[in-house]
Amino acid sequence: MELEIPNGVQIKKNFVGKNLANYDSMLVLSHFKGHAMGGFGGALKQLSIGCASSYGKAYIHGAGETKESIFGTDQVKFVTSMGDAASSVDKYFKGNIAYINALVQEDMN
Repeated sequence: MELEIPNGVQIKKNFVGKNLANYDSMLVLSHFKGHAMGGFGGALKQLSIGCASSYGKAYIHGAGETKESIFGTDQVKFVTSMGDAASSVDKYFKGNIAYINALVQEDMN
C-alpha cells in the first residue's frame, strides 16, 4: 500500500504493508534504543521501518532509491527518510494513534 508524503523532505511516498488498511487505529509501544545508523530509535523506527513493506524498507534505507545497496546512503538522508515515512503513518490514522514510550534498563550481567 502506498501512502503519499506531500511535505516529505527526502521521500514523497511510503510503501507500507497492505494489511495496514485493515486497521482504523494504532497503539505504538516503544522502548528507547540506540542504533549506529538510525540514531535513537523508538516510535520513529516502528512507524517507518516497522510498518514498511519489504520494498518500503529498502526504499527508506536507500532514501528513495532501491537499486543500490540498501545500506549505501548517508545517515542524514536515512533518518530524514524515516521521519518522512513515520509522518505518513501518523497522518494515515488521523489522530487514532496512541504512543507509549518506556525506558528499560537491560541487565548488563
